[in-house]
Amino acid sequence: MTMDFRFAPFLRRPCDRSEPRPDRLADSCIDVRVDLATRRGSKRIGRACRDEAPIPKGVPASREVAGCPTLLAMKLEILSLCKAAVVEHHALSILSAMDRLHAAKVPCVLPRCSVAVRLRFDRIEAGQHELKLQVVDADGRGVMNPLQAKLGVAFGEKDRTAAISLVIDINGLSLPSFGEYSIDLAVDAHHVGSIPFQLLEQKPS
Repeated sequence: MTMDFRFAPFLRRPCDRSEPRPDRLADSCIDVRVDLATRRGSKRIGRACRDEAPIPKGVPASREVAGCPTLLAMKLEILSLCKAAVVEHHALSILSAMDRLHAAKVPCVLPRCSVAVRLRFDRIEAGQHELKLQVVDADGRGVMNPLQAKLGVAFGEKDRTAAISLVIDINGLSLPSFGEYSIDLAVDAHHVGSIPFQLLEQKPS
């Protein structure tokens, strides 16, 4: 089973250094492919914005709660299980968002599905972040190995926020039984969101 990560930027407005543009977005991109069978992968990380502003002195990028780093401001804007998704012309398009799947028998192997994600970061969160994606059953048991990747978030001089879109293509996901499942997303060991879905038995017609 393989999983493809496609990270793409949203449209960045033209840069005008003469006037502040607080609504202008930074853009960054990451391309990661992981083979879930061997746990080997490769990644290519790039930054499309022309300059990187440092985090202001005295402002921490994160804080720790019981030894676990917690994000201060990062927001999850989109998390969707779907048949397919694509980033085209700086826009994230989602096809057939779903939360119910049907199968005649189990285990059920999904030939292909996608998870669409959009994250927004504030300036104090510039730098490297760790992303983790899991698919678990109703008892919290993983049905595949967790996938981890690094995110590099960078900002231009006037940028206040940066949005990163992710399309995660999953091939050959095996669901062992009927019931409820969940897709869990964490950034820097901090749970940022989950989406439930069900695998239902398809009744004979």
